[in-house]
Amino acid sequence: MLDIPELDTLICSHLGQSDLARCARVSKKWHAIVTPFLWSSFHCVEVSSSTTQQRAFATLILDDYLHEHRQHQSTQSSHIHPPPPSPSLPPLAKYGHCVKTLPHPTTILECLQLIIDYPSPSQQPLDQQAPQKLTRHGLMRHLYMRCPLHQHYQIISLSDNDLKEDECVKIIGEYVVPGLRNLVIKNGNYGWVKYFKPPLKSWKIKYILKHCASTLEVLSIEMNIPYNEELDEMHQVLQQPESMPLLKRLALTKLGNSSEAFLSWLWERSSQVERLELVGLEDLPQNLVDSLPIHMPNLNSIFLCQLSLSDEKIAALLSITRNGWKEVRMAYFNGLLLQRTHRVLMEHCLTLEKLEIHLCNKFNGVQKAQILAFSPNLHTFSTPEDNWLERTSYFDAHSFIDRDSHTGELRTWACEPSLKTLKICITGVPRPGSHGVSGWGVVQETYPGQAREIQGHVYDRLARLTYLETLWLAQENRVDRLGCPDMSLHSGLHKLAGLKELKELGIEHLKTRIGVQEVQWMVDQWPKLRTILGLKKQSTEEAEEAVEWLQKYHPEIYLSQW
Repeated sequence: MLDIPELDTLICSHLGQSDLARCARVSKKWHAIVTPFLWSSFHCVEVSSSTTQQRAFATLILDDYLHEHRQHQSTQSSHIHPPPPSPSLPPLAKYGHCVKTLPHPTTILECLQLIIDYPSPSQQPLDQQAPQKLTRHGLMRHLYMRCPLHQHYQIISLSDNDLKEDECVKIIGEYVVPGLRNLVIKNGNYGWVKYFKPPLKSWKIKYILKHCASTLEVLSIEMNIPYNEELDEMHQVLQQPESMPLLKRLALTKLGNSSEAFLSWLWERSSQVERLELVGLEDLPQNLVDSLPIHMPNLNSIFLCQLSLSDEKIAALLSITRNGWKEVRMAYFNGLLLQRTHRVLMEHCLTLEKLEIHLCNKFNGVQKAQILAFSPNLHTFSTPEDNWLERTSYFDAHSFIDRDSHTGELRTWACEPSLKTLKICITGVPRPGSHGVSGWGVVQETYPGQAREIQGHVYDRLARLTYLETLWLAQENRVDRLGCPDMSLHSGLHKLAGLKELKELGIEHLKTRIGVQEVQWMVDQWPKLRTILGLKKQSTEEAEEAVEWLQKYHPEIYLSQW
């Protein structure tokens, strides 16, 4: 094309399949240059593609497989009869070395099953043409051998259905997962079906891990792995790998006590793990608490979600790190008193850098304020809620203000020089003149001027966090949105003039009184502001005027509706 390989590569990499096909028909020279790019990927062959495309892909593999078989037979009989003239090579034999990207193994098997179950007239009888009984696994292995330069996956998700057949496990282990960085093993069925099929044999997961152990960085297992070592068919390889040196993140979902044998095997090979994620555990495997401090000395980040565990067991989980947590995420613990959990979290305040607590409606404002007060390295604190049945889930204004009972002054929080992201739901602020559902959201003043006084103290607290870059005061609950600061200059918004690093403000579902004056002040005082979330949803004339002003004079500020 240009006689400069680098430019040819650059041009062809930006062309689609149809454009490449046209270029290949221009001349022999262009054909030689373009064809490797035309064959570099089978991206059009997906589960959602047409049956015609899937059958064409499978036929491509079958024709090459049968051609190789005929060539082999011809070679064997050449010493008796002279070989017939060699027909032209099939496309896969010519261009298999150009293929860089192959479909998911499941897609390949589904395509191959089509021509085995419903062969075309030209392909019959297959059993007579093939050297042995034709199987989709044999064809799949042939494809991978024919495409030796195919790029290994960086990330792949495998279900127990993908690993159901032993031969498929071996092919995936040999050709698909080497070089893998992120592996997800999950249950391929949902609903009642998953309870009536045999569990996945543990040797299959071990075999897969053996072939990607040296490169794997993230491992997620989303099913129960019962003890079935007596069923192992590859016992000699199961002691390998000795370790997974690059594995930094381990996620486990729906594991129970029956998985303890497999987990013990896994812990011993996970010495470099730094982040642990546990989701949907109904019970706490004892070896998890006992073994992790020994086998995972670098563990510093944990995510706990939807655990049907007691406060005591959650606290035990948070006690497994040697050097203190840097990041803790907890979600969906509604109705559970987390007193012991809070005490354990307080023990990690000196190392804590990021804390996210979602839908834990018994984690009250006092507990949240204590963590903020004693965490000198905390840069992210996020506790938005959407459970409107429990008002204790919010950060009530008095707890957030956190005044010294003797001096009346605001307590100093250790996180003040480090906090960059704050996402909370402040409530309990009196809003005279507002109307809402009785008993929800509307807090009445006990004396004149109380609303402005409390809001002023809330702004005083926020003003101390001078390094904030993201501030969300959004309340997920639409009913309780009246007990929040109204974000008006009259109520004391001007006290936040020191937040010069602020880039994002979230006020979704808040009943604010933001108008043109307020957004003009924000633009002047917060020079780095680029996003305001929820302003468009404010159902007031003042907010509509503020949106129009920002869109006209500051279109660079993104105004999200949520």
